Formats: sequence, structure tokens, C-alpha cells
Amino acid sequence: QNGNGGDHHSIVMMETSPVPSLSANSLPGIKLLIRSSPDNPLTVRHGIIQINPSNCTVLGGCVHHLIDVQKKAREICRKNAGVGVDPTVRALIGTDGIGGDGGDGDGGDGEDGDDNDVGDGASGDVAPRAPHPQQQQQQQQRI
Repeated sequence: QNGNGGDHHSIVMMETSPVPSLSANSLPGIKLLIRSSPDNPLTVRHGIIQINPSNCTVLGGCVHHLIDVQKKAREICRKNAGVGVDPTVRALIGTDGIGGDGGDGDGGDGEDGDDNDVGDGASGDVAPRAPHPQQQQQQQQRI
């Protein structure tokens, strides 16, 4: 039950294409109007409603007591985001600009040549494969 004595219901939705005025920076508790018609039925995959501009309109609004919850969640994400994350993934999940720089903590673009940047060198999560015996022979013949 919610604080008003009513039942609390959750519906999970996922954007399949960007919906105007809906973003990670939207206020918490924003209201959406979801439409379905014979020409444009809602698609549900694995219990998740697929939304797009043709079936979703942002109405606006805010639940004020959730603003602090959202701020705390963003702060936790800023602290955790980008650690050991590939720059492409970091860009896709929107963590560029953490702390006002590229997220690597040095204030630069990660190309400062000090060998302390995340992502420099081998990751260590995959062992190097031993060369094929034929390749070893070719390498030894070159020496």
C-alpha cells in the first residue's frame, strides 16, 4: 500500500525509440499517456511494454518526495559509473562528464601518456593464447 492507503502498482516500460521530453533527467513521478489502437497496438515483450513516440505522450508532473531519492540515486551512479567501463559503453549509458571531465579523473581526454589511465594496456581478463607451433617456427627463423 502507498501512503494514501491505496494499492501501489508498477508497470515496466522500455523505449524502443526516443520519446520526446522523456529522458534520464526527467523529474521523478512524471506522467505518461500510453495509447493503443487497432492500427497501432501496444507491444509487450517479456512483460515489458515497448514505448515509442507513436504510443506514448509525456504529460509532465512530478512527485516531490521522490526528488531527494532521485538525487541520491544519481550521486551513487556518479560515484560508481565509469570504473573499468569501456568508453563506448560509458557514452551509451550517459556517464560522460562525471566530475566535469572525461570520467577518468585526470581532467583530460585520457591520452596524457602517464600510463595510469583506465583502459591502458591489457585488461588481464583474457589470457593470451599461445602461438601455433608453426608460427613459433616462423618467428624463430626470422631471428
